[in-house]
Amino acid sequence: MKRSVLVVDSGGRGVALAWKLERDGCEVFRLPGNMDIKDILRFAREKNVLLTVPGSEDLLAKGIVDTFHEAGKLIFGPTFKAARLETSKLYARLFMRKNHIPQPEFIVTTNQTAARVAKKRLGLPVVVKADGLAAGKGAIVCRSEEEFEEALKIMFIERRFGSACDLVLIERCVEGEELSVFFDCDGFSYKILGTAQDYKRIGDNDTGENTGGMGAYSPTPLSTPGLMKKVEEKILIPTLMCLQKRGMPYTGVLYVSLMISGDDIYVIEFNARFGDPETQVVLPLLESSLFDLLYNTALGWLDRTEVEMKPGYATTVVLASGGYPGPYEKDKEIFGLENLGPDEIMFHAGTREENGRHFTAGGRVLNPVGVAGTLGESIRKAYVTAGKISFAGMHYRKDIGQRGLRYIAQGVNKTLRK
Repeated sequence: MKRSVLVVDSGGRGVALAWKLERDGCEVFRLPGNMDIKDILRFAREKNVLLTVPGSEDLLAKGIVDTFHEAGKLIFGPTFKAARLETSKLYARLFMRKNHIPQPEFIVTTNQTAARVAKKRLGLPVVVKADGLAAGKGAIVCRSEEEFEEALKIMFIERRFGSACDLVLIERCVEGEELSVFFDCDGFSYKILGTAQDYKRIGDNDTGENTGGMGAYSPTPLSTPGLMKKVEEKILIPTLMCLQKRGMPYTGVLYVSLMISGDDIYVIEFNARFGDPETQVVLPLLESSLFDLLYNTALGWLDRTEVEMKPGYATTVVLASGGYPGPYEKDKEIFGLENLGPDEIMFHAGTREENGRHFTAGGRVLNPVGVAGTLGESIRKAYVTAGKISFAGMHYRKDIGQRGLRYIAQGVNKTLRK
């Protein structure tokens, strides 16, 4: 069997998927995530691709999985209906409410007046969240009246996220510790792929605007056996069972963002695909075959598949363009890539190559990754690799992974183990 795979994704996540699949001995094709689905299907047919892996939520929202199913082509991911767990925040909230899945209290609004009434009822702090897709930037934490009014301006006046702002959720802000859990599901069975903690804000110590993600590390010390059992029993299993009953079994990665507050856990959001930049730290720790996992999942054979993770940790730091997460600079020459050692991992997230030279082509440009036996060493290695790179306007957070080191120093991973 020719193990040919088409990865449809433009960023660092797609590069990481291709990197791991190539190490599994696959022939890998790549297409950008903004292509028309009919063109993607045509390419998959022309190249006789065995399996297609869409990376972005936008493609899932457009029904790429349904289109491939109708054409008889194998694809990894949830159908349009199942993917609504991510593509509509309101759908997900109502789904969780009906199935008694723990989540923050929320109120849906359509205008500023209703949003202010909701804020008064819930009390500050609140999270103002666009219903639709917003490239990971559609949630704004508001701790003051000024921040809340600015969020309303962004959502209802500027409509910065387009039609995603047609409905806006006002959610009670749950304070605690965040982590993400990645499950692979074939509609009936599931496997735990790993856990991670990402850093959404642009600045150190979680300051500034939200971004698509400025770095991550995996696994997080918060993901103890006791916590993972609670997540499976209270969140994952009820979700998969309900989707089965509704006739839309969930196939693909289900990436759950959680908040831990004391002994309670809350779902902040569901994601229906691999995360970015979390994929860049989960896959380097995957010892077993990614191809076997994705292929068997798409065929409904997940129970035949073993998932084996390497011991240790991985950390990635996002090297961003000047101006990001707003309008960002492009076409800045990147220096230092030739200085990377053979064992250093660097995923290209937003670059272009011209005559052997590399230039910036996106807001998030490069993802250096450090893998080591300890979290501290993986952080050090990621920053050593980052330090070899330079381009005009380059900036990155200096505190990726530090929360994990604090958890370990405080014995959090021990106190949560039950």
